[in-house]
Amino acid sequence: MENLVSHEAMVKEIKNLCWDNRYREGMTVEHLAEELDALAEDFDPYEYRDNLLGEDNYIDEIIDDLNDGRYISEYMEFLQMVAEEDEDNSVVAEILMQYLKKYKKGC
Repeated sequence: MENLVSHEAMVKEIKNLCWDNRYREGMTVEHLAEELDALAEDFDPYEYRDNLLGEDNYIDEIIDDLNDGRYISEYMEFLQMVAEEDEDNSVVAEILMQYLKKYKKGC
């Protein structure tokens, strides 16, 4: 069992390092919106596509939400749910939560 735990910890650390290197200088609002959108599609592709109107995407809407400080709690709740329910995307969700914190009003 110890090897399994060690392996899981190592995989998580590798994922963290990849993300840290990818956005070492910080994540722009555009990148954050793109990552949130991609995670939503990856987490529940059927629900995502059912709600998508035509060829539109949600990225511009997410950018506006982040810039205005709207729906941050909802985005955080979504990320928390992904972190708890989706092992493959849990590290990404946790990292995005860290970046999302700076968009809360008053921060």
